[in-house]
Amino acid sequence: MSPGASPIPASTRFGIRRPRLFRTGIVLLVAMIVTDVIAYPQLVPHAQPATALTATAVPVVLRSETGPGGHATIGVAESSSSTGGLSFALLGKWAFHPSGSVPCPPIIQAHDGKAATLVGFMYPLGQGDRIKAFCLLRNTQTCCFGPRPQFNQYVFVECSEPVAFERRRPVQVSGRFVVDPQPTQGYIYRFEGASVAAVGGFDEPVDARVYAEANHLTLWDWSTLGALAAADPDHPALPAGLTGLDGHTVVVEGYIHQRDPGPPAVITVGLHPPPGRPDGHVPTLFDAMSVMPAPGTALPQDWEDRGVWQGILHITSDPKGWDENGIVHVDQATVCAHLPDAGSRSTALAILIATFQVILFGGFLVSTLGRRAVPSPDAP
Repeated sequence: MSPGASPIPASTRFGIRRPRLFRTGIVLLVAMIVTDVIAYPQLVPHAQPATALTATAVPVVLRSETGPGGHATIGVAESSSSTGGLSFALLGKWAFHPSGSVPCPPIIQAHDGKAATLVGFMYPLGQGDRIKAFCLLRNTQTCCFGPRPQFNQYVFVECSEPVAFERRRPVQVSGRFVVDPQPTQGYIYRFEGASVAAVGGFDEPVDARVYAEANHLTLWDWSTLGALAAADPDHPALPAGLTGLDGHTVVVEGYIHQRDPGPPAVITVGLHPPPGRPDGHVPTLFDAMSVMPAPGTALPQDWEDRGVWQGILHITSDPKGWDENGIVHVDQATVCAHLPDAGSRSTALAILIATFQVILFGGFLVSTLGRRAVPSPDAP
């Protein structure tokens, strides 16, 4: 180019302005993504498994009752749940006889073919966690080894799709009520087009393992006591894994055997269900313990057969005191609750981190990409 001549303008095009910084940033971005994939499941607590039944807002009151033969049962106080006039008390007014000699009372016949709702307990007609057919009763009198209910004490329910079986929690059944005496089939009342919903306010206990992990607590292992059952009864030795828990806060999950209001209040909790159920066991020193609720902590309700508590574990080191105090017991126990707040906080933190990473990545792109000068092809 001769002196004084105008410079040949360079052209520009979009591309990577800083190749070395770009390569370094890509490596860091991949490392950040891998870290997120690994850390996210630990940051956000596992969700509690949801019941397959949609919860309703029906206010229901349960009460302890004594059924036929002295069996302890749990029943629905129908004044708190009846809708549309249909109730188990009303259904019981038909003194049905298989011969057909006693006609259905008009007061019950008036509900035939109409939409109705009843709240009660499931008596399954099959096995499994999900069932399509069951009998709906006002109380749990048929649980375990209770007497068979009479025809006028239940309604046959058949669903189009399997629903979750609730053993001790009440459910709400809605559908077309039909008076259809079929004693050879096992019913005189039934629901058509039935829908089943769990009644709110009777939630299952939390997942003990998830709760313990989320709160960095030790989950009680029942096999620790079970191993002592095979030890020398004259010279039992407590394992180091057990003695090391003395005075530590643990999470205990178990079946409820007894509720003693005290004072002091004591809950007997065991590995196995209580007697009276097909899989029930009489509690022993090696599969049960006493749980002492902290002041202000309510005893489990009658319909609760299982629970999860956290409290301070105490060990009776002298075998001579086992019969009176048990091998272990938990003091200052509180009920372990679900963790919606912890979960929401963790989720918010995860969103905040993700937002920061997006902003950081955007800044990286702005600083490394853009239009850069390219020498003109006419340049000498």
